[in-house]
Amino acid sequence: MRDIISRGDSKRVAPLIFLEMLKNGKIRRDISHLIGTKINRLTIIEDLGRIENARKVKALCECGKLVQISVYSILNNNTKSCGCFNREKMTKHGFNGHPLHFLWKNVLSRCASFKKKNDYGSIGVRVCDEWKNDFMAFYNWAIDKWRPGLELDKDKLSKIKPGKLYSPEFCCFITQKENLRNKGNNIILSHDGKTMCLSAWSELTKINYGTLNARITRLGWDIEMALTVRPKTNYIR
Repeated sequence: MRDIISRGDSKRVAPLIFLEMLKNGKIRRDISHLIGTKINRLTIIEDLGRIENARKVKALCECGKLVQISVYSILNNNTKSCGCFNREKMTKHGFNGHPLHFLWKNVLSRCASFKKKNDYGSIGVRVCDEWKNDFMAFYNWAIDKWRPGLELDKDKLSKIKPGKLYSPEFCCFITQKENLRNKGNNIILSHDGKTMCLSAWSELTKINYGTLNARITRLGWDIEMALTVRPKTNYIR
């Protein structure tokens, strides 16, 4: 085994290795120099080539389990073990079934996804190190702000729209309705001296959001017609 990277140094060293591996935005073909390298709890032992559109390696975890995983995920610190690390953390804090723990895991998962071009990982959305590495840090921040029915939002307080970072500085809990209005892909319409997002127009006009959306994006109606024509409620068969 060579080029051992301890857990304490991996945050600093692993990104450097990753940058060296990149060529024109892609992982270079030869990664043989990584065989035997240990990052966090995983030791890379075999290059498996491309599987399901991802460069995969076989890695041995400290706990003794063999895993097949994306080399990118190991090198950018998204995956630190076979899963035993997270299981240990859940055992320690005892909040495995708590809604906030489910929310935290969901955010981490979304930010680690690179499968599609619009996935959070692909567009650069990330979780701050404080929350990413410690559920209890997220829990202690959230517990006095959260209540059932509220959603975690990263856009409302961010100067960049949509927001790119889940952190105490930019996150807050809001209703689902308000969250929809803060989305970066909102449709904004101006009519009769008012400028609002599509969901707000839906509330004002009492016309279903899906109907308005279809009129504007699919049917090509002009704004005044889309916002004023009442939907037909009675149909002749």
